[in-house]
Amino acid sequence: MHSSSKQVQEFTHASPLREKTRHWRNRLPLLGILLAVGGISAACTPVVGPATTTSTTIPSTTPEQPNILSFATSANIGSSPALVTFSWTASDANGDPLTCKIDGNGDGTDDVTISNCEFGGSRNVSVALDDPAVAQTITARLIVEDSNTAAVVRTTDFDLQPGTTEPFDITLRGASSLPLAAQPAFNGAAARWEQILTAGVEDFGEVPTSCIPAGTEPIASVDDIVIDVSVVPIDGVNGILGQAGPTCVSLSTELGLHGTIEFDSADVTALLANGTFSSVVLHEMAHVLGFGTLWNTTSIGGTRNVTQGQGTGNPRFTGVRAVAEWSRLGGLSGVPLENTGGPGTVGSHWKESTFGIELMTGYISPSTNPLSRLSIAQFADLGYNVDITKADSYSVPGFGLLRSAMEQDAPIEGVMLAPPINSTP
Repeated sequence: MHSSSKQVQEFTHASPLREKTRHWRNRLPLLGILLAVGGISAACTPVVGPATTTSTTIPSTTPEQPNILSFATSANIGSSPALVTFSWTASDANGDPLTCKIDGNGDGTDDVTISNCEFGGSRNVSVALDDPAVAQTITARLIVEDSNTAAVVRTTDFDLQPGTTEPFDITLRGASSLPLAAQPAFNGAAARWEQILTAGVEDFGEVPTSCIPAGTEPIASVDDIVIDVSVVPIDGVNGILGQAGPTCVSLSTELGLHGTIEFDSADVTALLANGTFSSVVLHEMAHVLGFGTLWNTTSIGGTRNVTQGQGTGNPRFTGVRAVAEWSRLGGLSGVPLENTGGPGTVGSHWKESTFGIELMTGYISPSTNPLSRLSIAQFADLGYNVDITKADSYSVPGFGLLRSAMEQDAPIEGVMLAPPINSTP
């Protein structure tokens, strides 16, 4: 059972959905600045008339307490352990900067503190039941302070239901047949995702053969996902590095039952030598689990769509838990998605020019690729139970700024290949 985590004070496809990876390419920063200055002057003959007055609103000079305008949880909290999103708005008649403290699990201890919170926002708190088998009504608390008057407090109640106590299991088929040097990356990626996804999902019986690629070994039962992995010839050196994605989805959970990850045998040696292979495997396994591939399930009979603006120059991810982490990083509104690159990159990764070396952009850094709280929160938006404390340390490198020569990042892009994702009842 995952216990609630404490956060220290903050300051601040109708077409198949599988992914190819291609080799390195350089991307150079482009900066354009447009400055428009205009002035208009006019002369006129004064006309004597009634005197006019203007009014200006100024902050009150009498110290007044802050005002909490709203404090609430997001819908669809899910079962324990849950990543619960709290949102708030507040104001201060004196215009003082405000500090907000949220006790999300009702234990009397603040889980998160936010400076300059008068602009509102949202934050995630991990919450677990005291008794894992008994539903519980939890009273969360928001304290708002302005340093000049007494703090104000508001509470909100939410219900948390028991969840499964079984762990999340990833079955890798074919791992023992991989080159010895490649096996640790696959096994390590599976182990890490099993730590991050803290609870098993609904088990599934025999998977229809129509749902898995031709020639794939039948699947008698699924707990919780089966992934076929292989290193095979694809197109030679420096072409397609690999391809990955889910192939079967349960419509009761709208999560994958089976997926595949393939790497080109001609490229694996180079990926191992430059140290990026483990990061690429971890990235690709995230796609099998649903990152970028199960954001919109409406085309296969599902109901989920957690993006907006797909096909435009400003696609965004709108899941409330990821948006709360984006707010924590200093962002506003939906999380920016990639709007450049090939069909396997655009709209299905975090935006590289905003998030830089984060693992789930469409480009792998040759140095380090941290898996952030943002990416883990995205999986909570898909319906998984998650342990967000398993994230790597990460901060946004600079809003809208390209890193120098993009560190010659390697694109993880491509066309979503057949077979298509199939749904199962």
